[in-house]
Amino acid sequence: MKLKSLAALLCAGLVTGGCLIEGVTASAVLGFVANNALNAGAAATKLKIAIQHYKESENTSDKVRVLADVSCYFREHHEGEMTYLRSKLAEAGVSALLIAKARDLADMKCGSRARMLLDAAP
Repeated sequence: MKLKSLAALLCAGLVTGGCLIEGVTASAVLGFVANNALNAGAAATKLKIAIQHYKESENTSDKVRVLADVSCYFREHHEGEMTYLRSKLAEAGVSALLIAKARDLADMKCGSRARMLLDAAP
């Protein structure tokens, strides 16, 4: 009888412990997803505003300046999302020449750390 009680208590402990571990894991995963969703939302919002300013710019130098500013922002706050930036700029119809000029200006504005990040990107 004691063996059955001990086995039942052990099973209940394992189930309870498993639920607690799963609860912590689920909370951690949900927190990670929520945090990354906020970061992705901030990046998308900043990029949307930059593209709007780009389209409203009247001359090429203003367009390059807007692109360089958003590039610096992404380099400082969203290092891993430079490919997202490039793809969205291409979707918006930004020419490769303007992107290259903006990259050069961003290299000067953002410093050597930014140049290292760009060199590491494919």
